[in-house]
Amino acid sequence: MANFKLFISYNRHDEHVVGLVDVLNERLRNAGIQTFVDTQSGAGRIRSQEISQAIDRADAYVIVSGNEAPSHFQARELASVVEKVWSHPAQPVVPVVLAGAEPIPAFAEFRAIPFDDHRLSETRYVNGIVRTIVDTVTVSGPRVGVIDHTARMHEWQTRTVEIGHTIELLGNDGIAGH
Repeated sequence: MANFKLFISYNRHDEHVVGLVDVLNERLRNAGIQTFVDTQSGAGRIRSQEISQAIDRADAYVIVSGNEAPSHFQARELASVVEKVWSHPAQPVVPVVLAGAEPIPAFAEFRAIPFDDHRLSETRYVNGIVRTIVDTVTVSGPRVGVIDHTARMHEWQTRTVEIGHTIELLGNDGIAGH
């Protein structure tokens, strides 16, 4: 699993998801999965290029959403992930959604993993989320986070994924500031 690459997308200004992302990142790395989280962008590097490369190299994606709308940067990430998944429909996408929050509409067809930010200190609870993610992205066959895109491919291919259309694509009335 050491060569398996997982891209984690989240709004780092949403205090309800930051703690989960930190814990997930650590535990997934301990499980032997290479993760990319946007806080890992090095100083002096062009952030958008590094994120774009990480999305292109990823074998699967975890999309964490909470109470806040996607930030400008997360919206760009999500547009790129959607485009990648359209062209590679077997790539797993695992939405992880704060209890009571709405999943990001572009990923609403994927069965999400709910999380309660008040239970992040419970090792067994967090390990269950990590185990579900690992099983989803590394086990072949039908699983959480993968849908049959065949029926929707034609519709998806007729859409264009441009940053100017990200708000419409994600179904948000507005995108939160970066």
